[in-house]
Amino acid sequence: MSFTETTTNIRLRGGHVLVANCRDKDGNWGESEIDLNSFIGNEDGKVKSQSRRVSVLKEFLGWFTWGGENFAESASDIQLEGGNYLTADLPMRDGSLDRGRQGIDLNKRIANVDGQLTYTSGAFFSLTPGRREY
Repeated sequence: MSFTETTTNIRLRGGHVLVANCRDKDGNWGESEIDLNSFIGNEDGKVKSQSRRVSVLKEFLGWFTWGGENFAESASDIQLEGGNYLTADLPMRDGSLDRGRQGIDLNKRIANVDGQLTYTSGAFFSLTPGRREY
């Protein structure tokens, strides 16, 4: 399930911290946040993961990369579109913006797990109905 189905008031703080009001399993609402700089990188077309990340976590989507880090250090005009689509101008290593604006769907790896925004690696599976584990 995408995090946007159980959250409201989704926004970015500082261009890289995703903040939302999240519903927990009991139906209570609370604010949660996650720093996207810890999970998304800008690698100029090359996928680069953090140390100790499993290779399956690497996914190349435009110039944003899952399993990378610190995309906001090089990105400009960072925006959140539709609550789940992160877009930005991401420069190449030579500084040019020849490839245009880039985007990444946060629903692919960010989840609301019992009221907390969580990075999921994209490998959600269910052992029992109604319960997600990864």
